[in-house]
Amino acid sequence: MANEDSDIFDPNLFLNLNYTEKTFTFEEHEIKLSLLPSSTTDYDLTGQVVWPAAHIMCRFIIQNQETLRGAKVLELGSGTGLCGILASRFSGSVTLTDHDPVVLKLLETNVTDLRNNASGNCSATKLFWGKEKHLSNFTPFGYDIVIGSDIVFWQSGIEPMLHTVNRLLSKREDAKLILSYKVRALNSERFLLERAVEFGFLIQNVPLESFMTEHEEYADCKLLILTRNLLS
Repeated sequence: MANEDSDIFDPNLFLNLNYTEKTFTFEEHEIKLSLLPSSTTDYDLTGQVVWPAAHIMCRFIIQNQETLRGAKVLELGSGTGLCGILASRFSGSVTLTDHDPVVLKLLETNVTDLRNNASGNCSATKLFWGKEKHLSNFTPFGYDIVIGSDIVFWQSGIEPMLHTVNRLLSKREDAKLILSYKVRALNSERFLLERAVEFGFLIQNVPLESFMTEHEEYADCKLLILTRNLLS
């Protein structure tokens, strides 16, 4: 006998898949994405939207193209894929990741669009931070650069994220984690900085005005570069 509740509640009822196309331009680089114009009420699905911190990351990528030349890049919490796809224009390869199946499907759509991935050097796959069965699918210390935009707003996700980076980021001196984010909770940011040091990272706060002219629009945002403290 069927459960009567199954006729009442459909978990897909609150999904918004009414994506629109939007083109983002960074200098001569155009990226066309499917996305939602605004966020859903489900925090796991915030990846369907492009947030301000992603624009900061993209501006940094454009101004630091040489850093990515030939690099093997991993993006955490890719969402729509904007930052990772832009990074693929300059790097050796980019692996874009997310954990939510709805967001991952959107990400795969944007990555497989030939307009975005003409060179075929970026791919999308599932990654659940801190979960061994997911981490085992990736090469330990296999990435020169790890990037993530607006992935530290939930304090509960910070330690699993750092564990994942610690496991996958190369041990080379020039390997780095680049984070852009909007400061929403000082406690979460403090926790991020404290735990990053405990994981053995050195932290550089990069002034936004050093790489973007419209920095005043993002006064409540930051960009950090974390590198391994090889002397620790």
